[in-house]
Amino acid sequence: MKKIDKISILNEALKKELVCNIIFNYDAVYFNLLPLSISDKFVLSAEEDDFIIDGFCIRKISDIKKIRQKENIIAKILKNEVEIPKAPNVNIESWYNVFSDLFKIGKNVIIEIESLNDKECEFNIGKIISVGKNYVLFRHFDAEGIWEEDSFRIFFSEITSVTFESRYVSIFSKYIDDILE
Repeated sequence: MKKIDKISILNEALKKELVCNIIFNYDAVYFNLLPLSISDKFVLSAEEDDFIIDGFCIRKISDIKKIRQKENIIAKILKNEVEIPKAPNVNIESWYNVFSDLFKIGKNVIIEIESLNDKECEFNIGKIISVGKNYVLFRHFDAEGIWEEDSFRIFFSEITSVTFESRYVSIFSKYIDDILE
């Protein structure tokens, strides 16, 4: 599928407030995403799951393998039952811009490196410490809510998605201590 076709489908879904079923190169399962903002490289969307909007994610358009709009009973239910969120003020022209804006917001995020090979996947939840030219300096907390001692670099070229303001991140973040600098 050509990039121009992907962007066209996303733009039409944005105008009509339609959820798209999207399969990415790195996952065999589709995502239900409601496009809220589109650039030449990225799509910022709200994630829909069983008629619930759960936070925002930014993914690369180049990673889209298949995409289709949901113009069916699901679309009708969503229009009637779900409040469509406004796009957050995050510049999606580049990963540098994305992470610079998320750094200013100051909330915890999830940064993923996804692959069809589970051994190559990374799930990082925590805080953006700073943003470099081609990486984000990140501080991770583990499944027990304990902050790792050191920050580490995640290079933009490896990132497949960033998620923020999801239920998982928001609720988990309420139960962990702030990073002690």
